[in-house]
Amino acid sequence: MASSITYQSINSKPFFLYDNEDICKWIQTINLDHYINNIRKNKITGEDLIYLNNQDIKENLEINNLHDRYNLLREIKKLLNSKIKFTLNFEAQSTYLNIDFDINISLEKIFPLICNVLNIYKVI
Repeated sequence: MASSITYQSINSKPFFLYDNEDICKWIQTINLDHYINNIRKNKITGEDLIYLNNQDIKENLEINNLHDRYNLLREIKKLLNSKIKFTLNFEAQSTYLNIDFDINISLEKIFPLICNVLNIYKVI
């Protein structure tokens, strides 16, 4: 069975699939590029963003400025509440199924479910 996924978001893929370089690019777009070395050193990915809290940002990412931590958390929250459109394509023998759906709820709450579904169908 072959399967694939395509998705649409502002940056061509959902943030939770961002690798470390994608996160570094994103950090620049939110004017926190002076922390890129901290992001690289800690190998932060999109999945990591979901679980970051104020203490993690201060201690692990060494972002001591309260205003910058607040801004980063606010921007992460925007990502968590962003709308993402997925198209899942499944092929089994001669049957082809295309499923389109929009996710417009907090990804923080459903992220583990999305990952499980994608892993079950060997999409990621």
